Amino acid sequence: GGEAGMEADSRSIHVGNVDYGATVQELEEHFHGCGPVNRVTILCDKFTGHPKGFAYIEFSNKDSVKASMALDDSLFRGRQIKVTPKRTNLLDLENCSLPFSPLPPFLTLPTAAAQESGQDGGKGFA
Repeated sequence: GGEAGMEADSRSIHVGNVDYGATVQELEEHFHGCGPVNRVTILCDKFTGHPKGFAYIEFSNKDSVKASMALDDSLFRGRQIKVTPKRTNLLDLENCSLPFSPLPPFLTLPTAAAQESGQDGGKGFA
């Protein structure tokens, strides 16, 4: 975390639908046309050790992130990959063991309180 982490995130992209057989070198080769690549991280499942099908690519400069958006939906090892800027990810999936939800749990409390006070007709979610 910290400043350095944020800075690195602004130079990083998240790549989805990555073929399980992909190597760091192959990903680097696919993206190096966008600019010099600092680091490629292929995420693996902690329990099985199998690749999760996505990766992070950290470039040397931020401009490469914009350039890499051209590779969204490009074919990599015969699969269409999804490319998004990493800094838009609210949760770092690598460090998060909770099921993914777009909002932190505490933000749902006011909704529950509003429901109890009958503001939405006293009906809960069907």
